[in-house]
Amino acid sequence: MGVEESRIPFLPIRGARWYTNLMRYEVELKPRAKKELRRIAKPDAAQIAAALDELKNDLHGDVKRLTNFTPEYRLRVGDYRALFEIEQPNRVVVYRIRHRRDVYRT
Repeated sequence: MGVEESRIPFLPIRGARWYTNLMRYEVELKPRAKKELRRIAKPDAAQIAAALDELKNDLHGDVKRLTNFTPEYRLRVGDYRALFEIEQPNRVVVYRIRHRRDVYRT
């Protein structure tokens, strides 16, 4: 077995290009989330927009399910958090995008 062959994974790895069974999502931002995104500094907002775009590919990114909190999921992008829910089998609805110190306050 050559060096190249030993690096081939035996099981599909999430995010690998050859793994074709990825779940595709449609990402929707609520008006409040759009407003909050516009108020964030341009470099950070661009980074957040790129991370939200990556959510389309099998929820790729730093996503965690929240306990005892609504919306149920969060995406971490630097010091910012995007709170979202998964509606229906393939739709992500983003409700809030705020700094980490403020996002979990009501």
